[in-house]
Amino acid sequence: MSKRTPLNVRYRHALPKKGIVDPFLEERLKLKELRDKDISVKLERETYIREEDSEILDDNGHLINIETLQLQPSEVFFLHFALQATDVYQNSIKLSTSDLLSTLWPSRLADDKFILNYIVYHHYRSLGWCVRSGIKFGTDWLLYKRGPPFHHAEFTLLILPNYKDDVKNSNIAKDYVWLSSLNRVVSSVRKNLVLVFLDVPDQSAIDDAKSVSEILNLYKIHEVLYRRWIPNKNRD
Repeated sequence: MSKRTPLNVRYRHALPKKGIVDPFLEERLKLKELRDKDISVKLERETYIREEDSEILDDNGHLINIETLQLQPSEVFFLHFALQATDVYQNSIKLSTSDLLSTLWPSRLADDKFILNYIVYHHYRSLGWCVRSGIKFGTDWLLYKRGPPFHHAEFTLLILPNYKDDVKNSNIAKDYVWLSSLNRVVSSVRKNLVLVFLDVPDQSAIDDAKSVSEILNLYKIHEVLYRRWIPNKNRD
């Protein structure tokens, strides 16, 4: 094997052997001298409080914490009924589970918006999902694996009541244009649209139910994952 010839690398501008001269040394020393000086500037200004800000300050001028935790009706009832982690008071009176349900669900209708939302909320919370409102995407709920601080929502839920009466189903049916428009909005934020069909029981069954558990068992959930069909990507 032939020996490799060693490479000789030379700089175009040779440095002096006795040291490197810094042409900006004097300038850097002046900047260092300015930084080391203790420069103090006294600002004299008046401090005044606006009238609209006086309500959020106490007598000592400290800011009052006015932030409150806001929960949706489904979240309140789940914490009270399913987890038994909260007590709810109304006019300083502690509400029982039945009283709270009557307050949140006064109509007692089988297709009331509250009970439909709670059935779906309870179902997915029981499966371990973190459920949040999906109103900003035009849907009912969002599903997070852990929560908004950790992950983006992977699925968004749209609740569609399914009646035994075909006439009612035809009155609330959505056409393809509406569904495609909603899915386009959801897809633009990288989420999957899930259509949650909720079988609505007869009103007589709701009236005869004596407990919350009996009411929950009257509803059935069917899930459909909706995705837009693209010919270029979904060919056989």
